[in-house]
Amino acid sequence: MTNYKLEFYTKGARRPYKVEDGTLPNGYHPKFTNAKECFNYRLSRVSGRVKIRYMSNGGLAAETYTDANGNGKLRWFKD
Repeated sequence: MTNYKLEFYTKGARRPYKVEDGTLPNGYHPKFTNAKECFNYRLSRVSGRVKIRYMSNGGLAAETYTDANGNGKLRWFKD
């Protein structure tokens, strides 16, 4: 299991208003935010941006965005 730190931001904010912990299986990168496998639906109810960082080193792993159809998605970065 890989441990992540979820940082919740409002629009235009520089600092997160809430930070939570989350885990995913090793090597699993969900594409959509409205799935149970994606941190148990925690990212689907967010109106702002969420940055997902590795718990071990603080490096940026992914961030949320909204695609052209209005779906919430995750953009995963290379290691």
